[in-house]
Amino acid sequence: MVHLPQILLALVLAASTLGCAAKPRHEAFAPGKEQAVSEIYRDDVRRVEQLGHVVLEKNLAGLMAMNETLRRKDSSNGEPTIGYISEAIDDRLRVSVVGGSAEAPKVYHRIDVEHREVVQGSYSGFRDGAVLSENAALLWKARTTALTQNPGFCPGTYTTVVLPLGSDPKRPAGYYVYFLWFSTDPGILNIGGHFRIKVGADGDQILESKAFSNSCFQLPTSDPIAPGDSEAVGLYMTHLLAPFPEENHVIASLWNNQTLFVGTTENNSTWKVEKGRISLLK
Repeated sequence: MVHLPQILLALVLAASTLGCAAKPRHEAFAPGKEQAVSEIYRDDVRRVEQLGHVVLEKNLAGLMAMNETLRRKDSSNGEPTIGYISEAIDDRLRVSVVGGSAEAPKVYHRIDVEHREVVQGSYSGFRDGAVLSENAALLWKARTTALTQNPGFCPGTYTTVVLPLGSDPKRPAGYYVYFLWFSTDPGILNIGGHFRIKVGADGDQILESKAFSNSCFQLPTSDPIAPGDSEAVGLYMTHLLAPFPEENHVIASLWNNQTLFVGTTENNSTWKVEKGRISLLK
């Protein structure tokens, strides 16, 4: 698991509504050898890998920025934090920690993160709040719109990540807003509970809502499957909603540094997700 300071556990922005944990199904499983991914799925699989990596890095940058604000004495005059936005600036991620209200947001802390480290000297604090940059304001608007969907959250902690879509970051074709359900217990891996909402280019309209699972599915990382009595090789699960693993699997494998084996029921296939890379098994 990616290890972050203990204080972050109280910082992750949470929302709880519907959902209940599903018990994992354990079974004997001997993984086969890797084979080429069919052309039918190849582009989709590569895109899922890319999205999963970007979402995780943006999420980590946000959590690191939130932790950095607590180290600082110059707080935002008690203004409660209501979220953060991570935007790509060259090779860095710039995180704006936002207070005020969803409709009238202000930036109270701004921090750059690069290679999973807070950039020295990048912190700026605004005791009275500052205006969001044009790009950050668009990302925040898409986030605020997505929050109105309330797709049925699992109990516990959630973070949000907003990705602009299209080849021109200054004129996005739309946005993906991810709702990530993380466990604060390093012995538990949350596979279910994650959602993705697509928002239009103007940031006002929800175009699509996608759940990556049908339940709040969790797996204990301390009890991985193993063929016979050999050394444990990973965690096995089934996936009902797509013919290949999706962003939630990529994120989980990177977050917990855990190899996942995913059985897709639609095409009766088995996949391996290791260090964020998806491969098809024989």
